[in-house]
Amino acid sequence: MKKISKKILSLVTAFAMIFTIFASPIGEIMGFMGDSVKASAITTSEVQEKIEEIKTLFPQGSYFNANGSACSHSQSETCYNCMLYGVLYGNSKANGTAASALLSDQSYTSSYTCCAFARFVFYNIFGHKHTTNTTKISSSTYGGVNDSFMSQLKPGDYLECYKNGTLVHYAVFLYADTANDKYYIAEANYSKPSDVAYTKARSYSSYSSLVAYRSNSYTEASYSTIASATYFIKNTSTNTYLSVDSGTDANTQNISVASKSNTNAFKWKFTNTSGKAYKIRPLCSTSRLLNPYGSTVASGNNVNLYDDTDSTQWWYFETLDDGYVIRNYANSSCVLDISGTNVLVSTYVEGKQSQIWTLAPVDLVKPTITLDKSSYEVGDTVNISWAATPSSTNFSHYWLRVISPAGDNLVHKSMGNVNSYALTVTEEGTYTIIASTTPVGSPNGENSLVEGKTFEVGHEHTYTSKITKAATCTATGVRTYTCSKCGDSYTETIAKTGHDYTETVVEPTYTSLGYTYHYCENCGDEYEDEYVNKLSYSAPVYYGGTSTTVSTDTGVDGSMIVIRNSALGVIEEEDIALKPTDIIYAHVYPEDSSTDTSGWSVALNSFDVTWNGWNAVVSDNGVLELSCQVSDVMEVIGCDDISTFGGFILQVWGTEADVSIEWYLDIVEAPTVSALSGFGVKSRNYNSITLNWAQNSTASGYIIQQYKNNTWTNIANIKS
Repeated sequence: MKKISKKILSLVTAFAMIFTIFASPIGEIMGFMGDSVKASAITTSEVQEKIEEIKTLFPQGSYFNANGSACSHSQSETCYNCMLYGVLYGNSKANGTAASALLSDQSYTSSYTCCAFARFVFYNIFGHKHTTNTTKISSSTYGGVNDSFMSQLKPGDYLECYKNGTLVHYAVFLYADTANDKYYIAEANYSKPSDVAYTKARSYSSYSSLVAYRSNSYTEASYSTIASATYFIKNTSTNTYLSVDSGTDANTQNISVASKSNTNAFKWKFTNTSGKAYKIRPLCSTSRLLNPYGSTVASGNNVNLYDDTDSTQWWYFETLDDGYVIRNYANSSCVLDISGTNVLVSTYVEGKQSQIWTLAPVDLVKPTITLDKSSYEVGDTVNISWAATPSSTNFSHYWLRVISPAGDNLVHKSMGNVNSYALTVTEEGTYTIIASTTPVGSPNGENSLVEGKTFEVGHEHTYTSKITKAATCTATGVRTYTCSKCGDSYTETIAKTGHDYTETVVEPTYTSLGYTYHYCENCGDEYEDEYVNKLSYSAPVYYGGTSTTVSTDTGVDGSMIVIRNSALGVIEEEDIALKPTDIIYAHVYPEDSSTDTSGWSVALNSFDVTWNGWNAVVSDNGVLELSCQVSDVMEVIGCDDISTFGGFILQVWGTEADVSIEWYLDIVEAPTVSALSGFGVKSRNYNSITLNWAQNSTASGYIIQQYKNNTWTNIANIKS
């Protein structure tokens, strides 16, 4: 038996529960038993939770009757105070529960003491009477009250207890302690009329036969089969591991969680006991088990180490997506939990991370997969191997699975203790390898350590190439090669093409520099270099450098410089033999460079030999340089013969004051231009035409005209 001190704690807990009831509003105490109780699917753990809630209404040692006090009779089937109808009607704790619906069924509620309590408990758990929607289970079917019969019962089952064929007692089944041939029930008439008890054990021999009524609303919880092996048990909220404090093998030694250690205090041996219930023993002990402290299992009880005594030390493993909830066999509403580093049992709360645990087999090695090559082709043999696990009592076998690119299982079998496999591949694509190390007692691979790896099987590529980015004179290009079978591709760089220049020498003219013109045939880049000075006119006639005073009166002699044609036969002023092609350049400057010339005007006046036919070539205001050709002004004044052309007079006015000027004239022979040659159409399309002609070294540019509407119109002016 467990220590007496554990039982004392249980009594203290019971008194605390009684105090809570009387200190809390009645509505809060009864609220859990309202409309939420319905005849719908219910699991074992939910039944346990309902029983725990009933304990808060009628705890150990309280009285299930109308006035809540003990009756003086030893046992009566006529006492209204002990009658179910009287309790539901007169006891404020009971008349707000789901069982209050039974008040309308007087035949069912005309039951007393232990029968009344059993019916009350059963209805509040399942939402219906034990005479409807139930399955009858009799001990006589299993050869009496024994382990076989007990294995059929579940918490909440309604019990009829017989002695020698006579029905002598009613109760609700809680759990069995098959190791000690005992079972526990919720009952009234424990020691006095209507006295409630939950902790009184009955031996198998207490009654000659039992009949149980199982609600058809029961549904199985998803409890797992765990391989009987040794595990580390990790809490998922803190990633710490279940351990025996200090590794000490002693009764009531505390259990806590801590960072993982490879000592025996952290290693737990699982042994199957009944169905899917397990004893959990640390390797640091030869006999003691993981134990909820106290003679009964209740939320808040500490967890410690204790001798193997009863089924309160058994545990279920309920499977969740991210681990297990470890439920107590005797009270499955209580689960393994942590508070800080301390381990305890508490009522299950869905989604509470501290109540979720994972298992890792001790001394197993994850099968790290290696391959003999980095790439394969169809027909190759792939040699698969993985790290061997060291000698371990937990190790059962390796399992290997190889999946083809089409999703078929090429290999799916136990490898025993062989840690290699050779596979010949017959198709292209991605293959998947899954290898696992399986612990002892795990036929379905639970708690195995699993490793996955993929590899590719290819083929001899057939590549075609395509320029995906053309190279230019200044940038590299890209050529892409693509396999026509699988689409695999790679690229290579195409070198820059570099410029491909053609050179054209442009000769200098009298008005423009000469140069070498470079044009890239690849990209159109162009530039000029090797410049040559403009041509100089041969033997220019220069006049000037003379300082004279210009009067403010227009037309006075002082403002006129006369250049006369020597053809007149009279040498006066400045005479020169002028030709029609001569160009006269006139330049005028004030001797004082700070003089404002913005209002000045300069004119070259031409005349014939009779001083008639004046033609003035006048500059804009402020422009002190101008020019004209002799033949142009001859035409204006009607001179057909150069001998009749008189000459020029340079005139300055608008000075607003007498000023001294410097002037000079250049008289030069105009250059001649040779005729254009090679003119023609190079190409045309629907909206443009390209012309070409031979380069003319005597020209400084070209004018292109279009004849349209009986008129020649300039459409382009091109500088050479």
